[in-house]
Amino acid sequence: MEGVIAGAIFALVASGTAIGLMSSNRMMQQGGNRARIDTLIEADINKLKNAAENYTYCSGAYTWDGATCNGVSPLNERYYFPAATGGSDTAAVAFGNACTDGTMTNALRTAMNGGDASLALSSEATALGISRSQVTLADSASHLLQVDYTAPSLGNPRRILIIPTAAAWCP
Repeated sequence: MEGVIAGAIFALVASGTAIGLMSSNRMMQQGGNRARIDTLIEADINKLKNAAENYTYCSGAYTWDGATCNGVSPLNERYYFPAATGGSDTAAVAFGNACTDGTMTNALRTAMNGGDASLALSSEATALGISRSQVTLADSASHLLQVDYTAPSLGNPRRILIIPTAAAWCP
């Protein structure tokens, strides 16, 4: 009889230990997924911020690839604003109009919202359940863009706000 009782106690202890180990393993895996989700969201945010930083109209057409534009490298003032050749320069007038009518970020938002595959959310991120909202214009006066991220283990959505550097050159 004592052997049966000892066996039952041993079985209870062993099953409790197994349950504890499985629970611990599950928590570690969830923590690892959460860290990976945060890393993938940060990578996507950096990609979008880089595109916004390199968003330019210097050639009279909006681009965001960071390539030299009209012989000027990114982060130079002439990289963002079209080189003026006179008071009636078509590109400068179009840039000024886009600044005031709220359409300056249209090309960038279109690219971020699926118009440019290089700015899409990574397949690894979508496989982990991460989703990115459509990039919207949160404030047309400042050209402020809003992006929300959601994921199963994220809890509350994560929101970022981005202002393209070119907006600083609006008249």
